[in-house]
Amino acid sequence: MKKPLAILLLLIPSQAHPQQNPLPTLQSANLLGTWSPTCTTAPTQSMRLYRFTETSLGFPRLIISNPDTILTETAILSATASENTIQLTTSTAPLTLKITNNTLQISGIPTPLHRCVSE
Repeated sequence: MKKPLAILLLLIPSQAHPQQNPLPTLQSANLLGTWSPTCTTAPTQSMRLYRFTETSLGFPRLIISNPDTILTETAILSATASENTIQLTTSTAPLTLKITNNTLQISGIPTPLHRCVSE
């Protein structure tokens, strides 16, 4: 009985031991925190908030929500930074981010985002 279980555990990918944790790249790019189209007004239901955070085990996540509901939560599997650009591989799709001062532009999202809350 123990042998099939051991083989099964070898076949399951482990998030606990990634080849390279992308969290240090996100930290050095000052990306962790909540990003929004505006930080000067109260969020509306149609507004999307983008939160880059880490799990209790220290792995980065991207949570997209409106003020009351989580719409998407995805693991960030890898991050590569160059100048003001970060290439992310998430469990749902690759993303290209451009950061200039406190403004974030995410590929495919026409509205620039601003840092509202840092982690």
